[in-house]
Amino acid sequence: MEDYSRSHERQLVVKAKRTSKWQAPNGETVKINFDGALDKEKKFAGIGVIGRNSKGKVLGTLCNTVTGIKDPEIIEGMAAVRAAEYACMMGFQKIILEGDALGIVAQIAYDQGRNQSAVGNRVMDTRLELNHLVEWPCSHTRRETNGAAYRLARIVVDRLESLTWNGGYLEDIKDIVIHEMLLLI
Repeated sequence: MEDYSRSHERQLVVKAKRTSKWQAPNGETVKINFDGALDKEKKFAGIGVIGRNSKGKVLGTLCNTVTGIKDPEIIEGMAAVRAAEYACMMGFQKIILEGDALGIVAQIAYDQGRNQSAVGNRVMDTRLELNHLVEWPCSHTRRETNGAAYRLARIVVDRLESLTWNGGYLEDIKDIVIHEMLLLI
């Protein structure tokens, strides 16, 4: 059991990225970016998730609606859960889970099930999903480099509908995706 625990310890990449561009993963690893957006007046939120390979090619996206929540941290936690579920659903084995909510990312990387808050439950759910994967380091990024996931989250807040694309993405984020791919060259 001790060997299992050691082999499943995760690492948090919390470098303060001074770059204004999305960073591609290496090799066969898929980067899964997630974000949440909230309209507090309507008590309506959106979750955005995008998966990309080392060339920046979009492997799929999803955006979901959430109602009745007005806490941004809970929305970010829910976005992390959906990102982990999405990675498992797509059959990815090695991922980098990346978001712009440092508190959530740090808790996913280090939490050992002691956080009993509403966010702690989301963290635990995320880790349970991620433990099905071979590799899943967590990475914190700035909002500027998490633009596609954020825009997906905002789209569902504005449109009030959930959407998923396997192997593609919504036309509304095409400009961000192309821009970020060109920066990789």
